[in-house]
Amino acid sequence: MKKAQERRKFTTNDKELRQSGCMKITLASLLPFSLFWTLATAHAGDVENVARAYNGLGFKLLAQCRQSLSKTNYFLSPAGLAFALSMLQNGAQGETLRQVMATVQVGNIPLPQLNEANKALLDHLSKLDPKIKLEIANALWIDQKASIKPDFISVNRRDYDAEVANGNFQDPATVMKINDWVSTRTHEKIPTILEPPLNPMLRLILLDAIYFKGDWLAPFETNLTRDLPFTLGNGQNVQHPRMSRIGRYAYCEGDLFQAVELPYGGGEMSMFVFLPKGGLDEFLKKFTVKDFEASVQRMTSLKGTVELPRFKLENDYDLTSILPAMGMPLAFTTGADFSRMSDDPLRISFVKQKTCVAVNEQGTVAAAVTAIGVEAMMVMREPRPFHFVVDRPFFMAIRERQTGLILFLGAIFDPR
Repeated sequence: MKKAQERRKFTTNDKELRQSGCMKITLASLLPFSLFWTLATAHAGDVENVARAYNGLGFKLLAQCRQSLSKTNYFLSPAGLAFALSMLQNGAQGETLRQVMATVQVGNIPLPQLNEANKALLDHLSKLDPKIKLEIANALWIDQKASIKPDFISVNRRDYDAEVANGNFQDPATVMKINDWVSTRTHEKIPTILEPPLNPMLRLILLDAIYFKGDWLAPFETNLTRDLPFTLGNGQNVQHPRMSRIGRYAYCEGDLFQAVELPYGGGEMSMFVFLPKGGLDEFLKKFTVKDFEASVQRMTSLKGTVELPRFKLENDYDLTSILPAMGMPLAFTTGADFSRMSDDPLRISFVKQKTCVAVNEQGTVAAAVTAIGVEAMMVMREPRPFHFVVDRPFFMAIRERQTGLILFLGAIFDPR
């Protein structure tokens, strides 16, 4: 912990650094996904294991999205997805539960223990650096036709501080209220997550919203920002505003990349930027969560220059086909077991995530909303008794059952 604190100490004497002959790092490419929250060690054991598990989920999610979804940029919230799935798994049972927990990468932690760890993690995140704003909200929206078990509601209220609301999902006013909740919890950065009309079989919507606003510990000076070349993924060069600052940063460099830590507020949260020396696609194919964690540990405080492009992104992800590919297909099928949520047969209908981020000289604003829709399955009813009236010519056969041998067959045109 002491080393981590030492890494975050900043030198702001630019004159001294210019005289010292500092190394210049020119950023020609950016890893948008590298906005990771530096979690202070407030709780040991399960909380740290859960945080590491969610980081692993994030890397797996990014890889699957890059493989399955055609996007120019990817900016995801693994924490938002993890908290939403954690609420959901309180209603799952058997193999469905096992697959969800395996996807979230929490191993065999007993569910009550996992809920306690999530509660501690959420409590910790709500009490971070007062110089930054980090707000995480959860909610359960229940359709008027749904019969949701009280225990499922109470555990999510207690451990995830989930707000609970009821409404008619077929009423556009209910959809408007859900979107109002999303907009309020993200400070209007994400105004909507759903569009009416909703699926008439939809019974429950689980929501997680994250809002982050942090000023750099050492802001970039706006008068140093210049339009300079940025090489796109296709090799094209474009002019784009690039910020610049000289200072002391936690930094590391290897054969494949350079990396730098840019702290916010008092240093409890940071953006980590990894700059591949080759192509970003090739880098991401090999770069794992263990590589990320090892790189953070290797960082040392050095004098240098950071040049970073301003950027602003908005993304909308349909994860309905992503999560089955990541290891939890059963929850989306008629074989799903959410019997701890309801006595009615239920399955996941959709999983959506919307994100946005804006990075400038002052700092960063980011938000994410994750929505999981749960729908009722069609109940198979006993078919109506048939009425078989032979009142016209017909074919007939007399067959022995075991061998299938037809002993007689005929075409009867006139039964008289």
